[in-house]
Amino acid sequence: MNSTEDFYSTKPREQVGRDTFLRYRAQILAAALAALEILEGGEVDRVFCDYHDDFVIGKKVSGKQQYEFFQVKTRAKTSKNWTLNEVFGLKTQKNASHSAENVKASFAGKLLQHTVTFPDVCARIVFMTNAHLDETLEAMSVSLERNDVANKYLKFIVDNFNDCFVLTEPKLSETQILEKLSKLRFESDVSFIKDKNNSFESDARTKIYQFSEIDLEFNEARQILVNLLELMSKKTAGVISVFDESSINSKASVDINDLLDLLSISREAYHSLIQGGDARAIKSASVIQRTMFASGASNEEIEYSSRCKTEWDVWLRDNRNKLSDFDLLSIASKVDTLLADTLNGTKSFRLGALHPKLKQLMVDLDSLGLAYDLTPPLLFGGFISALVRCKS
Repeated sequence: MNSTEDFYSTKPREQVGRDTFLRYRAQILAAALAALEILEGGEVDRVFCDYHDDFVIGKKVSGKQQYEFFQVKTRAKTSKNWTLNEVFGLKTQKNASHSAENVKASFAGKLLQHTVTFPDVCARIVFMTNAHLDETLEAMSVSLERNDVANKYLKFIVDNFNDCFVLTEPKLSETQILEKLSKLRFESDVSFIKDKNNSFESDARTKIYQFSEIDLEFNEARQILVNLLELMSKKTAGVISVFDESSINSKASVDINDLLDLLSISREAYHSLIQGGDARAIKSASVIQRTMFASGASNEEIEYSSRCKTEWDVWLRDNRNKLSDFDLLSIASKVDTLLADTLNGTKSFRLGALHPKLKQLMVDLDSLGLAYDLTPPLLFGGFISALVRCKS
């Protein structure tokens, strides 16, 4: 017998660690892709890692905080469909008896508990998987969306919901129970959490470009994604001992500042643009930073440029109803001409190189009776605004 051959041909006692790692990796990939939604500057403002569930998306909807809870479950063989028993703890054999305790302990049961524990802020609960659902589970999913209690399995859960999840008075009515059950959604055959040929890298790169208009080189994109996954892993690791908002946000969640650091976008520049009402602050900040950085500008110049753009945007809003469209368009045209000359000439966006040109522009505007209360810094802000518009 060849010991070396035996080493390679003998199956190991167990591979739980490997399987566990793949499942953990899927959870991290899903949380990372969800975190990139923060870049949109919309409702999503924070993603929590392995806190209350595999990951949780925090949203601000009409000024109110809401949370979406996700469980990520993968199969080594994606051809094996999930069953009602595996997800809800309900047996499908003829004349089989059901157990409320099994429902409570099931994957779906753990998700449904959030609707009771966090009644005012739980917006959605999601079972995410790389595999498909079998016919009975698919039918259950449809019944949940339609509040169709003609489905006997859904009817059992409705009848036993209070016993499973509501431990104190008052108990919930059927209407209230169905409202909570309707929050459960299934996301199946999710490509970016698959073990082989997953779409995470391309999906993540697309999201970064979609929300920031940063068209990353291959190596740059790869490094950013590596750093993103490391960040998500860090936010998942370690036992939390202090349970307050500051500690949880710091140790277990990702917000816009974390993503700005990953994309090498100045926090100060971004927040300056946000305060100025720029609805596309990420895109504006990334254009300003990358264009000026390529010209050798310092961080101070980049942050100053963002502040000037903000001041220009405010000036423009304040004067839209005070100055004639003819005058405003004439001023904007002069600024656009300066940008075009700069793009076609020295291509230097350093403030020092632009300073004399901005001074001359002030003289030209004054001679045309268009100076109003403009200043060179305001015109520089207009120049940066035109740059962002040109590059977006």
